Amino acid sequence: MTGVSHLLGAALAAGTAKVFFSVAYRSYLRALVEREQLLAANTRLQGSEAVAQVGGPGLTGLLAGVFGPVSGVLVDAVSFGVSALCLRGIRQREAKPVAAPRVRLRTQVAAGLRFVAGDWYLRTLVAFGAVSNLALNGYTSIQVVYLACDLGAGVGTIGVVLALVEVGGVVAALLIGRLATRFGTARAFLLCEALASPAMLIGPLDGLGFFVVAGAAVCAGLVGSNVLTGTFRQRYCPPELFGRITASSAVVNYSTIPLGGVLGGILGQALGVRETMFVMGAVQLAALAIPVFSPLRPLRDFPQRQGERVG
Repeated sequence: MTGVSHLLGAALAAGTAKVFFSVAYRSYLRALVEREQLLAANTRLQGSEAVAQVGGPGLTGLLAGVFGPVSGVLVDAVSFGVSALCLRGIRQREAKPVAAPRVRLRTQVAAGLRFVAGDWYLRTLVAFGAVSNLALNGYTSIQVVYLACDLGAGVGTIGVVLALVEVGGVVAALLIGRLATRFGTARAFLLCEALASPAMLIGPLDGLGFFVVAGAAVCAGLVGSNVLTGTFRQRYCPPELFGRITASSAVVNYSTIPLGGVLGGILGQALGVRETMFVMGAVQLAALAIPVFSPLRPLRDFPQRQGERVG
């Protein structure tokens, strides 16, 4: 039991660090590149993450098979050290913020939430993100069980299947810039979600082929929409409030991630794994109504500044 407790503690610490890192790097990116370069920069970041998602599981499986499962965890820990060294190598430094009265974190998050709640575009994206995270994590929390028990896939096959799914994210990172230029950033976002949401209903169909194709489509849609919405927030939000807005949005969006995982497990036991995946796919498809029936639908491009009129 002690080993499990240590593993859970490590997972909790890593998850907490990931949230802090996600909020910080989005703010830091604004200091590293010009506004016109944000889309390309976000594309490269999402692309590199997608490539890591493709190669990571396979490499971990290989190391675990040769040296034991602990080796995979050790390599993962070392990779974070390499990442920290790379960050230290960035020569450009952001300007120090002007000294201001110290405000409690809770007050800052509340200020960010008020800003989000008062803005149609941000409110729409946060609401959609929260429901989408619930559905996606309810779906992914049981997908390995589905592959192993319902489809009879072995450990090696599951690793290959999940790697193939992540290829969709790599393809999306390569194409999203062109898609945004041709159709506009807002329309490209809706296209990405229109690809990902229905695809979740295809994944539970009988056969590994359906799962791979559907999973790749979902991954492609998610990577594309993350690039576009992340760039939108970086351009649109006032610099002095960006960190608060990002943090408050993360509080709402991330709060549904564990809820989705728990809900997926409970429904999986009550209804069956395949049936639960269909339910989560239906929730994701229903969530698409949030951006479709919002001020985003008639837009070609996301606005770049608050109060800007776009068509």
